[in-house]
Amino acid sequence: MRRTFFGSSTSIKIKGSVIPGAEDRQGKIPGFSQAALSAARIVCIGAGGLVSHIAPTLVRKGVGKLTILDRDVVEPSNLNRQRFYTRDVGKNKAIALSKNLKDECISGTEIEGRAIRLEQAIESGVDLSCTVVIC
Repeated sequence: MRRTFFGSSTSIKIKGSVIPGAEDRQGKIPGFSQAALSAARIVCIGAGGLVSHIAPTLVRKGVGKLTILDRDVVEPSNLNRQRFYTRDVGKNKAIALSKNLKDECISGTEIEGRAIRLEQAIESGVDLSCTVVIC
């Protein structure tokens, strides 16, 4: 997986690597469309309890793009219920979760983590166009 930083240390953009054959089983489900899932863009507002458990499944299924917005930092009290590790304590949640999703990808999912609130993203003109929002 290639990691690139852009803008500042408050954002990260990661592109997943394709693992041949990883999507084969879900393609056998009647009516399932990998093309539709690969085109999907998901915006996650917050990187804590809900998103930290949903995001790994999304990237394991091959969603096209996942944007995570969160201004909060990982605290020790988060470790028992959110997908963070001791190495993440004191780091921004959106960026830490984005990095933690690196090993979960099975396709070319684009993961973008931004250490900002939704309102700041809107004011800054961040592209928030999406198929689904998880809040």
